[in-house]
Amino acid sequence: MKLLIFFTFLVSLTMPKDRIEEGNPITLQRIEVNDLVFNCRTSGLNNTREGVILLHGFPETSHMWNELIPILAKKEYKVVAPNQRGYNPGSLPREVSEYELKKLCEDILAIGDYYGFEQFHLVGHDWGSSVGWALAGLNPDRLLSWSALSVPHLKHSGKPIKQIRSKKRRADI
Repeated sequence: MKLLIFFTFLVSLTMPKDRIEEGNPITLQRIEVNDLVFNCRTSGLNNTREGVILLHGFPETSHMWNELIPILAKKEYKVVAPNQRGYNPGSLPREVSEYELKKLCEDILAIGDYYGFEQFHLVGHDWGSSVGWALAGLNPDRLLSWSALSVPHLKHSGKPIKQIRSKKRRADI
């Protein structure tokens, strides 16, 4: 039993903690949109500047933005970093078709609507960039700006994979 308590204590020390900065705490909120429940890290929701939505990469969660959220909030932005579809127990549809980019984009728009963001800045990293590129293509009128981190435009991201497959096929001949 003592070993289990000690192990639990060690795990708690390594668990990521939300960064709290005076005047700009990060709050974890559970919201329901599109019949799913999303966990969102938020800060500065009463600030004067526009909204910013931060999309995490794979296999990360919104926790990856804990260093950036207070910085943006301190600059008076309203900041929301959701855990995307598939990353919370309340947002795990069973059907593969429920994870199409169009549906993932609808989630982000609904989250923006939930927080009153008619238009917003969007930042995506890794897998979040894929969602962001799709959203920028489908609903550019909703975005004030779009920043993709660590991922090229979707039109170009498949070219290296095709080249590798092509070379591999030629090597097999």
